[in-house]
Amino acid sequence: MMRIAVAGGRGLGFLLATELAQAANAYNVVVLSRSARPEFEPFDVQVHVVDYHDHGSLGYALQGVDLVISTISGAEQLNLIDASGRGRVRMFVPSEFEGSLSRRPSRNDPLDRGSSQALALLKQWSESSRMKYTVFSCGLFMERFHPYGLGSTFNIGHGSGVGGAGEFLVNFSMATAEYTERDSKGHSVRVCLTSVYDVVRFVVAAVDLGPSHWPHEFTMCGERMTVRDLVNACSTASNS
Repeated sequence: MMRIAVAGGRGLGFLLATELAQAANAYNVVVLSRSARPEFEPFDVQVHVVDYHDHGSLGYALQGVDLVISTISGAEQLNLIDASGRGRVRMFVPSEFEGSLSRRPSRNDPLDRGSSQALALLKQWSESSRMKYTVFSCGLFMERFHPYGLGSTFNIGHGSGVGGAGEFLVNFSMATAEYTERDSKGHSVRVCLTSVYDVVRFVVAAVDLGPSHWPHEFTMCGERMTVRDLVNACSTASNS
């Protein structure tokens, strides 16, 4: 039976861990968390309280793990990648649930939050060891624009500093929006939107296929629209 470690017990991490534990194949799932998570007990999911800055703590928690799915970022994720590479982890999924890799800024990205470092480190490990990696690119989570702050409930955008309700593009409570309509070439700025629930289903289906068959990047998209259309849709939904 495949043993899967999900790093991060809130929001997306919670949904991934519980869905994998209840999948038809009933994977052996362990959650890596900075604190105890009693909410996982009904799902028969083991929780390892870890210190992401302690390699011994991470190494112990990763014993027997085949696949790591990360929902954390920054220095903690970099340490997790190193610990996974030193262990027997065969596949690593980084916290890169964003746009397609080929379309991301190559430098000076204000929302990078360690993304480029993580991908570079994963590439190093994939070239020097048996640990491979795959990115699940899905664009923006639709729940980020929920009028009642569902995005905050899922901890969406927390790592980039724009995780609060109304802090990214649209503020429902103030009935305002702040965005760039066109790029430097005069083209309409577009965004790809996917529900967090669909992303979880996609990841679980990919695990069922088997990580040995995964490409370096899976891409998915629920809806593609201009930022103006997105703002108009939010305006219609809020009757403002």
